[in-house]
Amino acid sequence: MIAVSSGYYIKKDWQNWADNIISRDTKFEYWIYEVSIAKSKEELYIAIIDKVYEECFRESSLYEKEDCIIGYYFLMYKEGRLSFSNLLYNLYFEDDLSNDALILDNLNFKYLVNAIKKTKCLKYYSLYKNLLLEMIKPIELYVLGQQKILKTYYKKLYVN
Repeated sequence: MIAVSSGYYIKKDWQNWADNIISRDTKFEYWIYEVSIAKSKEELYIAIIDKVYEECFRESSLYEKEDCIIGYYFLMYKEGRLSFSNLLYNLYFEDDLSNDALILDNLNFKYLVNAIKKTKCLKYYSLYKNLLLEMIKPIELYVLGQQKILKTYYKKLYVN
């Protein structure tokens, strides 16, 4: 759900994921079929709501949903699907009082985002950019773990 909210996964991605599971076996949970036919984010969210609740109550969750969205923005940047300026825009857009992202409360993080926006010196720009990207890296590793769970979901369901 977080990957979809951030725009990392689109309709084609969630449908292909579900279709792949459906085509491999007739023994799967019904919500996977609903994911396959979901035509919008809203329909997808309704299809996976029970799984989302399970994820929310998992004690191993290190980051808030909003932090994970930032992690998916970072992945899109690394994959070339989002420019650095758009990454900054998204970070700035996410930074409001209603957002619960823990990283946005970090004063160093806020300083770097603002410094990158204001600096005219290429040397400092590169330094600030690299420091900011390093701060996001732990969240990237967390969302990569989420992706791994999604990719291995089929195996977990059907291992005898």
